[in-house]
Amino acid sequence: MKKINDVCVLVQARLGSTQVPNKMLRPFANTTLVDILFEKLKASKGIPTENIIFSAYENDLKEELQIKVK
Repeated sequence: MKKINDVCVLVQARLGSTQVPNKMLRPFANTTLVDILFEKLKASKGIPTENIIFSAYENDLKEELQIKVK
């Protein structure tokens, strides 16, 4: 069986949705999908934060991810 420290979580996010442009950063119920993602990852007891890797192409999303990681 693998140890949790041998596993990484890769999260890819993009803003280029055709049906809902910028949906990851768009306000939603007093938050954004990026905020919801981070809250769920922080609440997870089984995933060490150093094992989470975020991938983003757009500068707006990269900036938001850098703010959340700090």
